[in-house]
Amino acid sequence: MDGLFQLAARIRSAGTTAEGSVTRRVARAGRCVVLLMCVTTGTGCRDSVEPSHDLVFLSDRSGESRLHRLDLETEEVVPFGDELPAAYGPRWVAPMVRLVVAAGEPSESTLFALLRSGGPPVRLRPNPAGDEVPDWSPDGERLVYAMTSDDNLDVWVSNPTGEQTLRLTADPADDKQPTWSPSGSRVLLVSDRAGNQDIFVMNVEGGEPTLVNLTSHPAPEGHPRWDPTGEHVLFYRYQDGDADLYRIPVRGGEAVNLTASVGNELAGSWSPDGRYIAFGSARDDDWELYLMPAEGGIARRLTDSVGFDGDPVWVPRER
Repeated sequence: MDGLFQLAARIRSAGTTAEGSVTRRVARAGRCVVLLMCVTTGTGCRDSVEPSHDLVFLSDRSGESRLHRLDLETEEVVPFGDELPAAYGPRWVAPMVRLVVAAGEPSESTLFALLRSGGPPVRLRPNPAGDEVPDWSPDGERLVYAMTSDDNLDVWVSNPTGEQTLRLTADPADDKQPTWSPSGSRVLLVSDRAGNQDIFVMNVEGGEPTLVNLTSHPAPEGHPRWDPTGEHVLFYRYQDGDADLYRIPVRGGEAVNLTASVGNELAGSWSPDGRYIAFGSARDDDWELYLMPAEGGIARRLTDSVGFDGDPVWVPRER
């Protein structure tokens, strides 16, 4: 499996191969340089962007992978969970009111929980997902993750402590990057079982799990994310030497290119109200955070640092 840093690195340098590379540099401190409270779409400035939420993201601006927080009101970028070096894969777990991340080498990483306001991390359990982070179900009672067993990478479900496990897939192909639907009844995952890395949706309730190829495209795809309604999926597709973000209806249909930029985009994240998408992009040489309307359009740059900024998640503010 590829962590986001590794995938971004391999996509960056070649530009004409399926996945290139970029050399990560020791970063200097950066800060937000654009107004975050509105987005230009060609028809003027839209309403404020989730003033009740901030963005937590991965950055190596300090020299190694750490979490940072972008305040959407003050435009300030500050370290978050600084006690966790080499952290990755942030996931907001609403029932826990916590941000869950992994830290350490992928082969021996551990899951930690962090309060919205920061503070000391709480150790949860060893990470079963290697260089990814499990996704919590909306009710907080189940984890879904990709794990290698008998030299086979498949999708598993367990309770939060890992005492009860269920194997959802058992295929010679690689199945990875699973994520729960907002209803908790379906799971998105990435698989190359059709001969190419496609996005699949699986029904995990109401009988035998069923798996449907959502994209069926010859270009490699990955990092699927549900929209808040569970009706659309956001993912990246790499073709013609470029990775762009696409949206596709879960019921099937044509995928729409939302970015169509000269550069690469990865790991987008819908705002909780579904109106905006935050994402990482290398369109301006370095990997930075950007914000765009959910239907696509002009993206605004949110960060300015040397190195990697990406994998954003929306985190509620402390009230």
